[in-house]
Amino acid sequence: MSPKNLRIKLNGRRIEVDYLKGLSDSEISPSLTRKLIPRKELAELGNFLRRRGNSISFTTGVFDMIHIGHSRYLQLAKSLGDILIAGVNTDGSVRRLKGKNRPILDQNKRAEMLSSLGIVDYITFFDENTGAETIKILKPNSYLCVEGSWEGDIATKQEVVAMAEIGGKVFYAARQGPTVSTSTIIESISRRAVERLARELPRLVNEGLKF
Repeated sequence: MSPKNLRIKLNGRRIEVDYLKGLSDSEISPSLTRKLIPRKELAELGNFLRRRGNSISFTTGVFDMIHIGHSRYLQLAKSLGDILIAGVNTDGSVRRLKGKNRPILDQNKRAEMLSSLGIVDYITFFDENTGAETIKILKPNSYLCVEGSWEGDIATKQEVVAMAEIGGKVFYAARQGPTVSTSTIIESISRRAVERLARELPRLVNEGLKF
């Protein structure tokens, strides 16, 4: 028996409690290893999938702190093709787009969370501000974006321009979790932390004075 496994007695009956190490020491999970496609292999993957008669759906995002909006959006993207490939912004790309305090989780952790979702077949990183270059390499059949993820005319959105060049279809959807976003989650956590500190501060000051 492993030193971490336990044998306990409850109400006169013995029960074994076994320890599972899992992936606690792993940098990258097997699920991500299977699904993560290096950029240099994207063109070959796209050709392989199309030769097998599969249509490819593509979407992009930061996917920082997966929430219900992400889940619903990815399900919608999956419905557009046989295979769903998600493009994930690298950490450098996220910082340029969202500021120095983002992402909350690094790119491998964000990608691993995505890899655990059965609806996502493959994942790839891109370091540009948009997924346009990835589209040109992969040549997906369809691309899904979120309404309002562009400024001005949608015809100027770089991913849309790239899809027009390869002859693919473009779809856009409303935010699937309209009241939920990573930013609002972060703001809520920060607000609650400040409120808790405000409640606890008098007690902490008082205890400090007594000390």
